[in-house]
Amino acid sequence: MAYRILFRGDLATGVRLGEARERLRALFHLDDAGLARLFSGRAVVLKRGLDAAQAERWRTLLERAGLRVEVVAEEGDSAPPRARDYGWEVLPPGADVLRPEERAPPPPPAPPPRLDLAPAGGELLAPEERRTVEPLRLDLDHLRLAEEGNHGSG
Repeated sequence: MAYRILFRGDLATGVRLGEARERLRALFHLDDAGLARLFSGRAVVLKRGLDAAQAERWRTLLERAGLRVEVVAEEGDSAPPRARDYGWEVLPPGADVLRPEERAPPPPPAPPPRLDLAPAGGELLAPEERRTVEPLRLDLDHLRLAEEGNHGSG
């Protein structure tokens, strides 16, 4: 399958027209008239008859130069349908995809939790939050305290 590189005059985000024109001038050795044809507002084929690998290399090179290009299958090839064939528009990452009338308003914020300040020296937990801990009943009668300096070795 053969491909062509199509340029419609669109630039990558943040690229100025003057920068893109100079990069194209150097890349294709164009004069002012040639640059004017590329930025005429009409679709221009920059390269044609490319295989898939060549088309991808050119697409990458041109995108690095600041251009937004499209790789299109040559006429007569059975190419998969494109978004543009259906009247769809492909937007850059992070763009809003819904029209303003299609956007639902954000839900209202949840109310903050109710906080109370306990009096000084008071209980922090409510009675229903407290656990009762049974004290351990240990038989320690067999244990004795050693005299000072005598650690039981002996």
